Amino acid sequence: MIRASILSLITLAIALIGCHKQKREFVVFSDPWYGDFVRDALNAFNEVHPEVNVILHVRSSEVIAQRISLGDPIDYIFALDSTLFSKESVRSRLTKSLELAPVLMVKVRVKGPLNENIPGAGGSMLEASDRPTRRAAENWFLSDPDLRPSDSIIIANFYAQARDYLVNGWVRFGFAPDLLLRQYPDELEIVEEGPEIPGGLRTYIHKQHKEEEGSSLSEFLMTEKCRRLLVDHKIIK
Repeated sequence: MIRASILSLITLAIALIGCHKQKREFVVFSDPWYGDFVRDALNAFNEVHPEVNVILHVRSSEVIAQRISLGDPIDYIFALDSTLFSKESVRSRLTKSLELAPVLMVKVRVKGPLNENIPGAGGSMLEASDRPTRRAAENWFLSDPDLRPSDSIIIANFYAQARDYLVNGWVRFGFAPDLLLRQYPDELEIVEEGPEIPGGLRTYIHKQHKEEEGSSLSEFLMTEKCRRLLVDHKIIK
C-alpha cells in the first residue's frame, strides 16, 4: 500500500514536471516609456493563457530595433517611434502591427521651486541621442528653431533618469511624451505642445517566431480590460 502511494506521488511529480516543460517560452521586449502597463497587461494575459511562459525585457526602442536586425529571438515588441522599425533589416522580420495609443511630444515645466538639494539645478532635459523622444524633439526643433533649448542642456541616459530629472525638480524644463504630464500633474505643467511621435505606442509580432501567441496577445490588448489598463496608467485619457 505504501509502495503504491509512493509510486503515485512519483507519477504525479513527473506529470507536473512534464506540464511545466510544455510551457511555451514567449519573449517580449518593451520600451520603458510604457511604464508598468506592459507588466500588468502581460500578467493579465498570462491569467488567460497560463500555458505561455512570458519573459519580459525592458529596453529602449532603438536598442530593440538593433537587436531585431541582428536576428535576436524576440517574439513580441512594445515600441515607441515606428520609424525605428521601418528599415528593411527590421521591417522584413515583423508583422501584424497594432497601434495602442498616439503620443505627443511636449515641452514641460517643473511646477514650483527647483530641488534645493541639487547644486546648480536648472536647464532643459533631453534624452540621449537616438532615443525616440530625442529624435522627435530634434525634428520639432527643425520646424520651430525657437523651441531649441537656449539654456544648459541636461542629457538623460535612460527613462528613469529622464523622469526623475523632471519630477524631482533637478531641471526646470524638459522634452517628453505627453503621458508623463498626465502621470505627474502635480509636478509638471505644459509649456508647448509638439508633434506626434510617428506611430505612437505600437506593438509588433516577429513573424519568424511565435506568431500564434503573438496574435493571441494582440487580440487581448484590444479588449476592454486592456483599454482600462491604458487609462489606469495614464497612457490614454
